[in-house]
Order: sequence, then C-alpha cells, then structure tokens
Amino acid sequence: METVISSVVALCMFIGGVLTEHRIQPAMSDCLKGKRVAERSANDNIEYKCEKVKVELEENIDGSKAIKKIIE
Repeated sequence: METVISSVVALCMFIGGVLTEHRIQPAMSDCLKGKRVAERSANDNIEYKCEKVKVELEENIDGSKAIKKIIE
C-alpha cells in the first residue's frame, strides 16, 4: 500500500483533550456540517474541530484514502 503526504480537511475528535479519531472531509463546509451533527449527541468530554492539516495518507484495500498520521 502506498503512503502519500498531503493537505486535507479533517474532522478531529478529542476526548479529554486527546486526539482520538480523525476523518478526511471533502470540503470545510462538509466538515462543519458533520461537526454540528456530531456535537448534538456528544457529551461534555468530547470536542470536535475542523482543521486543514498536513497528513500521511494510506490507501485502503477498497481504494479509498485514510489518514495514517497527522504531521502538522
């Protein structure tokens, strides 16, 4: 599987201030919409942020891209 460095918009979930999950979003507007939806059902420990980040991407077996590691 190929690893690529790229800048993407990511929806990041923090639990207790620690980054626990991140998902690639097609655009900032899609990210903000997803953030609003997620915050409706989240408890006080969970925080969501939309950020443009530099990441290391990997290709999944189905050809989709996933964030392997956030660089910046």
